[in-house]
Amino acid sequence: MSGDWPRTSRGALLLALHAGVALSACSGDDSSEEWDGGTPLTCRLCPDDDIDRTGLFCYRERACPDCPLEAVGCVSLCDDSDDCDPGHRCVAIPDPRIAQVDAGSGDAGADAGGVLDASPSADAQPADGAAPDASPATSEAGPPDAALTEAGPPDAALTDAALTDAGPPDAGPSIDAGPTTSPGQELHICNPHCDRTVCGERRICAGDLFGACIRVDCSPWFGCEDPAEICDESQYRCFTATGECGAERSCPRVSAEIDERFDRYCDDVEGVCRLATRPPTAPVEADGAIDVECPRIGGDLAGSDRCTDARDICPPMELRWRSQRSPTVAFVMDRDARSPAEIADHAIWTVSVPAGGPGRATWSMGRSRTPAGAWGPPVDPPRGVPLYFVVGAVSEGRLLAISRSIPFDFGGATWACPGDRCADEATIAGTCDSPAHAMICQHAACRVLCLSQRDCDAVGGTCSGVLGGVRTCR
Repeated sequence: MSGDWPRTSRGALLLALHAGVALSACSGDDSSEEWDGGTPLTCRLCPDDDIDRTGLFCYRERACPDCPLEAVGCVSLCDDSDDCDPGHRCVAIPDPRIAQVDAGSGDAGADAGGVLDASPSADAQPADGAAPDASPATSEAGPPDAALTEAGPPDAALTDAALTDAGPPDAGPSIDAGPTTSPGQELHICNPHCDRTVCGERRICAGDLFGACIRVDCSPWFGCEDPAEICDESQYRCFTATGECGAERSCPRVSAEIDERFDRYCDDVEGVCRLATRPPTAPVEADGAIDVECPRIGGDLAGSDRCTDARDICPPMELRWRSQRSPTVAFVMDRDARSPAEIADHAIWTVSVPAGGPGRATWSMGRSRTPAGAWGPPVDPPRGVPLYFVVGAVSEGRLLAISRSIPFDFGGATWACPGDRCADEATIAGTCDSPAHAMICQHAACRVLCLSQRDCDAVGGTCSGVLGGVRTCR
């Protein structure tokens, strides 16, 4: 490659100036080792004065507006983007080897060269005393602008429109700011930031700086080639619509929000992916755990099946748990408690069962708290509010085992059920919130999210409806 680089538009120069990026010849060992385009060479391996022979130059940029310039690797010189690796465009930046001075100063000054807050004027000429073959600049001065990245996401396109004379809306300093640069003082380099839009079909950048273009099954910008498959954007992989999983096949991550709210797992027995509401936790720690059979999570103590499969309906007003050898005490609370004190404060009903007694109690067997705070005969629990059931085994004042805090209600009107109408379209939970079902508002109805048909068996329908890569039971 020759030492004469073609002229570029003033807009390209403006873009480089606005980015606050500088190139500087590296000090240290002069090495003729060539960069293979994959892993950037360290700064000490960059040639310091023979860039025409090797075609490499040390690239520096700022990590933040006020950060110093730091070398991040070596870049190749180019005539056009065909000279660059896939995903990297040929862009113009001021040549930092040219010592630049303010007009009329007459003093080249060691600190003037390579400063990228130069005027964007394409017609300006170097001031007297500025030698085209001046030594490389090492100053870290420059505008407090962000490092060279394309607008938008890290791998967004550096469009031709961005290289027009108009430049970006906030294209750096005014025309009177700093020393001037002429087109003859420009370098053309392969932008070290990968641009996904020039990688090719179904390819993305494997990283930003010096990233290579790689082919993937799917991404946030394009889905699976088979529209019936599920795209896990975090893995860039497509998964079968039937949801099979196992030791060598994981389950897809649909979205960060779904992972935050629900549990995604592989059912080892059936070998399919499942998506479920996060199970409740115990209010306090204990050595043992007690399994609760009734009420069901999100179930109705009154016994309705509005939100529950008929096979899972508990007998009305009955609570069941695994029998314990020690005495047990059960509580129903009007708030999810997280400590023994909160259990005592929010308990509205309680019952005690002697050691070895049956793990069950009807509501009428217990006692209810009166508005005055005293304990008296049982009264029906409040309707339309969340209630929580917990049971613990005790001995000589010591807690031996405890259950999870099971959310339920009385009357079945507290939470949404599959098929209920909704208005917050595409919202996860929201008006479709339920402790029993992972749901989203889809086409004005609460739909159960699914990763396999197994997720739909309890509520009916098939795991087929798709909205933004999310499948639902329809």
